[in-house]
Amino acid sequence: MAAKKLDESTKALRENMELEADSWSQAEKERILSYEFMRYSFQPLDFNEYYSILLKDEMIEFKPEKNISGLKALRESKPEVKDILKSIFNKELREELKSKQKETKEKLQTEIDEINRMENERCKKHNAAVREKLDSRREAFLSGDAQEVTGYFDFLINSDGYSLDGQTQFPSSAAVEYDPDKKRLLVDYYLPRHYDIPDLEGWKTNTDYSDFVPKLMNKTKFLNLYEKIIFDLMVREIFLIYQSDDQEMVSEILFNGFTIFDEAPYRHTFLISTIVPREKCIRQNIRNSGFVSKKFIAQMKDVRYLEDINKETPPTSLRDSPPVFSVTPIKTLLD
Repeated sequence: MAAKKLDESTKALRENMELEADSWSQAEKERILSYEFMRYSFQPLDFNEYYSILLKDEMIEFKPEKNISGLKALRESKPEVKDILKSIFNKELREELKSKQKETKEKLQTEIDEINRMENERCKKHNAAVREKLDSRREAFLSGDAQEVTGYFDFLINSDGYSLDGQTQFPSSAAVEYDPDKKRLLVDYYLPRHYDIPDLEGWKTNTDYSDFVPKLMNKTKFLNLYEKIIFDLMVREIFLIYQSDDQEMVSEILFNGFTIFDEAPYRHTFLISTIVPREKCIRQNIRNSGFVSKKFIAQMKDVRYLEDINKETPPTSLRDSPPVFSVTPIKTLLD
């Protein structure tokens, strides 16, 4: 009987472990599936929204001091305790204390009103100056001022973010510069390293059910996934820029994708560099399941990649940390 109960207990334990492994495996499948939406799961931000954010950040909200309460006025009038007790039975004294309390309240309220008036004036002046400054900056933006346009796109790209592990947000990071003569936006964009992305595809139990064992992707499958993420992120940022740029300040994007490996912390390793004109993006539906980011980028005139971009298979050097030979960017703000 004891052996039978032990067998049932062992069976239940194994079933629970298998269910838990299935649950973890499902979470990994959902994470891998989430990469399919990476290239288009962004939120455009036009320049009016941008200046509204700046305005909100710099404006001061007037918060008036509270009116004087009767209790505070009573405390500030500082009546003697004995007088308060006497006033219970002495109407004349009670009226005298009330009168003093009223005078104190009116005096304190006058002071509070003056403080509120001055603070309100200060807020109005500050906010008027902020509006004037931002109106001037908006005009500068519309006239193609390099610093102002650069600031907008810097804010746009560096406010973006995505998830690599299905839980935490991986922030976008880029150095940006606008050339008003060419209407070109240069973007040095930080790409994740291959070891920033989990190579897990599921979980299972070991043979004696004493622990869980990770199921890892084979090298070829993981390399294909990593390359897809790189190109999807590239397309994501390019279309984020063009879909946000309702004033059409940018005619072309010089995009450099680089990363920094732990093994070479002082070196910017460029993986790809190309120029993407606006007209190439106008009729593209990046939400279409048939859209392939790598094929789209391969259509550009000058594409510098670790290997021939028209090859279907990813370059094996993507697995290196860093690759022996990296891309020479067309032009960069780094190094």
